[in-house]
Amino acid sequence: MMILNKKTLNKIKDYNVAIAKIYCPEDKGDMKDSIHGEVIGNTIIVGTDIEYGPMVEFGTDTMINAHGEHNPKNPVTEWAAKTKRGDSGTPQQMPFLRPAAYIVQKTINKMLPKKMVMEVSIIMK
Repeated sequence: MMILNKKTLNKIKDYNVAIAKIYCPEDKGDMKDSIHGEVIGNTIIVGTDIEYGPMVEFGTDTMINAHGEHNPKNPVTEWAAKTKRGDSGTPQQMPFLRPAAYIVQKTINKMLPKKMVMEVSIIMK
């Protein structure tokens, strides 16, 4: 596998962060502002360290509270109710990192030679 130079990888990372910020649901902008990226080897890692990031990205229908019960009150449903992005009480997914990674990966695949492999990973820290 050929490794791209650091400058190119950083440009791709910045592109991925920019796309994720476009797709990021926004209330006060805290999660959007927290999206960041880093390059490790030939891997670009983009994510957010906001506590509720995974709930927004993956939904809350499988999330449970400390007592093992489904917790219907959470930031995702409250945000959805305020912004009309979803119905109040609907623990739907509102992905922003996965669509960005998909778009970036498709773009990279069109630009790079077929023998070259580029991995775009998503991590929520």
